[in-house]
Amino acid sequence: MHRLAERYVNVFGGSRELVPRLSSFRPSLGGAGARKFLVVVLLLSLALIALVGPPLILPFGISDVSFSGNRFQPMTSNPSFELNDGTWAINKSKGGVVYVAEGKSSSGSRSLYINDGSNLTFVYYNSSQTGRIPLNSSIVFGFDMLYKGRSNGTDVSSFQAILVISWKGLNSVPLTIAVGDFSSPPEVNLSASTFDGVTPLGGIIMIRAVPKDQQWHSYELQLNTQRVRKLVSTFLGLFNISVAADDELFLTAIVLHPVNMEGYIDDVGAFNVEPSVASVTVSKPTLLPAPWFVSGLWVNGTSVDFGSSWGPFSDTFTFRVEIPLAMGLDFRIAVQTVGGQRTQVDAYVTEAPVWI
Repeated sequence: MHRLAERYVNVFGGSRELVPRLSSFRPSLGGAGARKFLVVVLLLSLALIALVGPPLILPFGISDVSFSGNRFQPMTSNPSFELNDGTWAINKSKGGVVYVAEGKSSSGSRSLYINDGSNLTFVYYNSSQTGRIPLNSSIVFGFDMLYKGRSNGTDVSSFQAILVISWKGLNSVPLTIAVGDFSSPPEVNLSASTFDGVTPLGGIIMIRAVPKDQQWHSYELQLNTQRVRKLVSTFLGLFNISVAADDELFLTAIVLHPVNMEGYIDDVGAFNVEPSVASVTVSKPTLLPAPWFVSGLWVNGTSVDFGSSWGPFSDTFTFRVEIPLAMGLDFRIAVQTVGGQRTQVDAYVTEAPVWI
């Protein structure tokens, strides 16, 4: 507290004047307290530098990328042959063996067993149960197959799924997926003839070799991609029919056509595919949340929105994958910090259906 001292002095013949005087005042911190305060400030500063400094100057790492599987919602009935409801009509050749087998399946308890050395067996989907299906970017056609081999050992062997795609409900285009014992690489052909050596219908023919490991494999084809639309447009152009980019396409029929093959077919039909989720493990040089120091996540050169979950040594970033996953699909994933450091990896899908 300040103290005022009064002092009376004589000035010029004895007059008196009151002169205030401030006593000396000095704040005081004990020596030990001052040292403790400085130590605390220093330690807090060092901790802040340790937490904030490295992520501003060091790159983050990407140690793992994984994908959740797509969920497939059937658009056609009884894809797994589990029901005896007349969905599939079997018209087999003389001597051909085709029936719904119990206890052998890729997902349930039944599948379609085929052992036919001819090319005269057809299995028709009763489309009256679902009607024509308008195609959009999330619609795929898919099937599972366990291929055992050729039935007669000499002729070409394949399983063919023939899809009838309708343009505006006016013109139909046969699209044949042929998966079998081929030596050639995957290819796509267009044929306006009535017989082209693979299918008696002509149209669009997609050929792919089957693995010889006698295991279940899944196959799928997106039905409303620019690739498929261009093939439909080119085929109809052979008949002087012009298709606009925004014209509607419909799936109107499915026919299964085994050719000299033995094997099992399951989960066959049209499906609506829900997006999957990719999880990216991002290692970081800080205990603080990684998104505080990340300016963006890029997938195949495009910035994407992402969620995150914290971990002491690494965080997990998640983002939606809108396209159906396929075996071998490549995602180039990059993470960039606010300090300008960029880390990039290529991630490949290893467990998913084979794209046709």
